[in-house]
Amino acid sequence: MSENYARTYDQTFALFKDYPREALFLRDVIRHWRPEARSILDVACGTATHLLELARMGFDCIGLDLDPEILKVAREKARRRGLTIRLVQGDMRDFRLQTPVDVAINMFYSFHNVLYHEAEQVGCLKSIHRALNPLGILIMEVLPEENNLRLYPPGQVFEVCQTSQADGMILRILSENRILNAEMKEVIFTFKTLKDGQVVKIKEMISPFRRLYWRDLEGLLARTGFRPLQRLGDCDLGSPFTEDSPKLVVVAEALNL
Repeated sequence: MSENYARTYDQTFALFKDYPREALFLRDVIRHWRPEARSILDVACGTATHLLELARMGFDCIGLDLDPEILKVAREKARRRGLTIRLVQGDMRDFRLQTPVDVAINMFYSFHNVLYHEAEQVGCLKSIHRALNPLGILIMEVLPEENNLRLYPPGQVFEVCQTSQADGMILRILSENRILNAEMKEVIFTFKTLKDGQVVKIKEMISPFRRLYWRDLEGLLARTGFRPLQRLGDCDLGSPFTEDSPKLVVVAEALNL
């Protein structure tokens, strides 16, 4: 991706994600299921915001991403914060680590926002399984299609958030689902900047997604040697997954094959 995209990555996605809160959640999941775990791999780590929070907590952290510009930003962030993490350029569809880890995380929907074919998703899960120590765990965040169809019907526009900016302007973020076919959809994000109640700037971002139902993900996990341990409806151990959950966080353990 472009250097400009890499530089604005954090600014854009911080509008959607509460990274410190999610890192605390990841720590709590690890403490609950694998309290002895020390090493973490972030698959499709982006600029390593989750990893840097986890490194601050004392974990040994490895980040894998395909984009060299994104990894350059991640290295700069680690240097500025005085934190040590290992960053590897690699393809989440097929990778190998020299040393296995205790935990793998895959957050922010890249499993079906980057991987559009079942074979790619199988390759990713096989690579993660290969990278984990025996009975290591995977923590994965996805958008369950069965819930999204009901909560955010295609063709309707929903407000994601509204925030005040440093210059006094208001930023509204809207989203709309568009079904392309049985396998794919697009989520259209519209960023509207308002001054004194008037729209002064509009920007659109289109994110393709493979439509992923829980039954499909459950089957993929089983095929690649994982057993689900827990399903959560948010980044909160006290939030079980229900039909009203806008997201799905799966905790799964790697079985011996």
